Amino acid sequence: MFRVLDFTKDDVIAIHAAGKITKNDYEKINPLIDKTVRENNHVKLYLELDEVEAIKPDAFIEDVKTYLKNFNKIEKVAVTGDSNWQKIISGISSPFVSGKVKYFPKNQALKAQSWIRE
Repeated sequence: MFRVLDFTKDDVIAIHAAGKITKNDYEKINPLIDKTVRENNHVKLYLELDEVEAIKPDAFIEDVKTYLKNFNKIEKVAVTGDSNWQKIISGISSPFVSGKVKYFPKNQALKAQSWIRE
């Protein structure tokens, strides 16, 4: 499930992900991404991964579609998590965005938030 975090503002969209990620989660945040890109001509994404149990296949497809649709508009992606697979997943997303993708251990969340706002 996705939850938009309080520090979403201007060109930064901050999302907390936990539990099972579904296509419906993307259907909720994609309008926010579209609006941010329209208003700023780019978007910066902060993704806070917290005990993600599963990513449904249709959600994975939506994830790829979102990245491809906004390939040249995603300026940065900061990913925070606490497991090796989360670090690997963040690395896999790099080819789908033209901007920088950077992984931070969960205990460096404040550093990740600072980096994404730069």
